[in-house]
Amino acid sequence: MKGRLLLLVFNLIFISQTAFSQKGEFAMSRHAQKKMLRKARKKLDISDYPAAKDKYLSLLQADSANFDYNYEMGLAHFYSVSEKLQAIPYFERAQRHFRKDTTGELFFYLGECYHIKGRFDDAIHTYQRYLDQIRVHGTFLYEKDEKELVSDIELRMQQCENAKTVSADPVSRIKVNGKEREFRIVNPGSTINSTAQDYSPVLSPNDSTLFFTSRREGSTGGKREDDGKFYEDIYYSTFSKDGWSKALNIGPPINTKKHDASNFISFDGKTLYIYKGIKQGSIYQSTKTVSGWTKPVEAGKNNHVNTKAWETSFGISIYDNTMFLVSDRKGGLGGRDIYKAEKQKDGTWGALENIGAPINTPYNEDAPFLSPDGKTLYFSSTGHNSMGGFDIFYCERTATGWSEPRNLGYPLNSPGDDIYFILNSKGDKGYFSSSREHDGLADMDIYSIEMECENIPMARILGFAPPATVIYVTQKDSKKKTEEYNAGADGKYEIQLAPGNSYLFYFNIKGADSTRPAEISIPKQCREFTLYQDLKIDTALVQDISSGNTSAKMTGTFSNLFFENKSFEKEVNRMAMANAIALARKEHYNDFSEITAYAFTKAAPKTGTKPLLASFSNVMFDFNKANIREGFEPELDRILNYLNKNANAQIEISGHTDEKGSDSYNKKLSVQRANAVKNYFVNKGIKAERIQTIGYGKTKPLADNSSDEGRAKNRRVEFRVIIP
Repeated sequence: MKGRLLLLVFNLIFISQTAFSQKGEFAMSRHAQKKMLRKARKKLDISDYPAAKDKYLSLLQADSANFDYNYEMGLAHFYSVSEKLQAIPYFERAQRHFRKDTTGELFFYLGECYHIKGRFDDAIHTYQRYLDQIRVHGTFLYEKDEKELVSDIELRMQQCENAKTVSADPVSRIKVNGKEREFRIVNPGSTINSTAQDYSPVLSPNDSTLFFTSRREGSTGGKREDDGKFYEDIYYSTFSKDGWSKALNIGPPINTKKHDASNFISFDGKTLYIYKGIKQGSIYQSTKTVSGWTKPVEAGKNNHVNTKAWETSFGISIYDNTMFLVSDRKGGLGGRDIYKAEKQKDGTWGALENIGAPINTPYNEDAPFLSPDGKTLYFSSTGHNSMGGFDIFYCERTATGWSEPRNLGYPLNSPGDDIYFILNSKGDKGYFSSSREHDGLADMDIYSIEMECENIPMARILGFAPPATVIYVTQKDSKKKTEEYNAGADGKYEIQLAPGNSYLFYFNIKGADSTRPAEISIPKQCREFTLYQDLKIDTALVQDISSGNTSAKMTGTFSNLFFENKSFEKEVNRMAMANAIALARKEHYNDFSEITAYAFTKAAPKTGTKPLLASFSNVMFDFNKANIREGFEPELDRILNYLNKNANAQIEISGHTDEKGSDSYNKKLSVQRANAVKNYFVNKGIKAERIQTIGYGKTKPLADNSSDEGRAKNRRVEFRVIIP
């Protein structure tokens, strides 16, 4: 991991000449500060970072400008889980009080914090200050180790330059199985991740179980390593319709008191390959039986999988013909390299060979993963054009070997470590581990890559409307011509439209045209499934009380049903479409949506009948109120007079709101407004059964909600009076 070099080559216990001259708010004698500092450094040395931070906080309250207090408080945060970036203000304050006789490692740690934070120019400048310190004052390291340190700093500076270039051109698509797919990165949350480090995801062949490694509290041995973190344990989570379950420790015999990390699972799901902290690091395997997982045994004894060197990752291609191994054994190109072996005709594995350039570099490569189609190799590297630490790269198989590796791009890669990339069996979801900054934190978490489906070219829509209805469809915000579709004598129609777009539907029913279109969004479809529509028409004679004019008013209820459910589709095929739509409403399918009350223009002759539908002025309401405003009683009394004169008349009162507030709240408020008017009439002697109320919430605005005036017009009730 990035920054671990210093853990190997530096002793964190250091004592510099400290001046205790600047006093803070909380007075502490020189002797007391020295005593407290010894205690703080002892806690820092044994990786008890919470206790160390408490003591450094007391010291900083006594002397906030002290270099050592700030620097060492920064170290306590730097090495605490998920607190690395919280070290920045302490390191910066220490930098302001830096002296020639104090430690220069400050610039390394501050540079790394800037690097992860994405402050690349600041990181380069700070790394350079450290190089200048080394060249002038040297280090306490052996010459070989000092050269390695200088090389590491120069690599980090180059990675910052790479990061500026890569992050300036972010990617929105990822190439999987030869096709580019849009994606989004998702942190699966606390069911998988913890406050500790979580990494190395491994998927079972049917994608139902996710194995991964964690250094969380509750490990099998319950003990911490020298870095203050718990030893690695393997955990697992199972997938259901509700998502991933809460992760559980896989337990013994796989997990032990030492390091046990997930690595790979065979494609029959029966063999789990594990990294164990044996020797420098070795690959083991466990077999799944009826009674559970067997005690792990060393893997690949006949193929020299394990040596005295450090073996970290292992995998086999889906076709079981290529083995991959990561090792820092002698003879490599430098650091950890990727090795491969091919299966022979007799079923045995051939010798492991270094996969070589262009994949391996003088730096570290790890975590190889071959795509399900066998054509793309994904791996992580600190070389090439990494943004920082490990980045994920991919190369494609060619007739002569492998193509030049390409960075998977930002934001899939980050200035932190990005590693352990895998794909599920379908190739439509990926997983990887990253120490990127998130919510101000920076430690290793598991992330999923949710890929957009490949849209099918055309979606099939089956509709049901009055016989001989003509449907006009045009794509919204498009200059494409309007298409015409016709319902047959049985009212059925079929339309094919490109999914992932919004369309405007106009209807012509025996010469009557819809006055406004139904706007329909056809969802993206990863596979073919049928979409259903239903148009029902009601006609009533309408007379305006003021003018006495009577006309025919047609209203349509247009139902639009989008549901991806194969079992339900089978049911639909066995029943009439109208019944299927009714069933969909009853079952409340997630994507069911209904659009109601579409008006159609159709002139009607004058009649001598009594008015069947009367219209009145709207009654308006104050914001967030359901009580009738003063001044509207005359209009209500006018309606009351009409109802008293027409004893058979019934009234429908519909309540409405502006757009402020949630859908559910506005729905409730609109019903309250309608009921307030109903109560007015009931209190005046009108029987309650003659009054129907309905609340539309904010779904039927009269005016634009962007202005106070428009919103005031929308806070209303409307009336319809009907004689049955």
